[in-house]
Amino acid sequence: MLSLLGVVALTALLSLLVSWLRDKHSYRIGRSHLVISFGGVAVRRIPLADIKTISARRLRSGEYAEHWENTMHTSRRYLLLRLRKGWRKYVLITPSQRYVFREQLQAAMAQLSLPIPGADDAEPIEAEGSEAPGAKSPGE
Repeated sequence: MLSLLGVVALTALLSLLVSWLRDKHSYRIGRSHLVISFGGVAVRRIPLADIKTISARRLRSGEYAEHWENTMHTSRRYLLLRLRKGWRKYVLITPSQRYVFREQLQAAMAQLSLPIPGADDAEPIEAEGSEAPGAKSPGE
């Protein structure tokens, strides 16, 4: 029977191992795929043509995703990819600079003449000169 000290030591060792392994994911944009690698070995390839939207948001209720997080502190690093096909429609990654990575991903898709995915987290852009309802013009 393990003593209490042994259980605590084993728990601490396992939590250190999990946090160390979590930092080993990396993301790379290839010619036609987004490559997710673990320790330098590709474990997931997502064709760029399969990406429908790229959002800098968390999952909503009822949405399920593949999680490929590479940090313990994910709060401002979420990048959610919505896929056109597949069993899981969403892939959640956490690149260190999510907006820069999103721009690089969109540029890679543009080079392949693929439709550049929109972001479903963006605010709608109003046409120039249009006013919000109830807004007063300067001078009224």
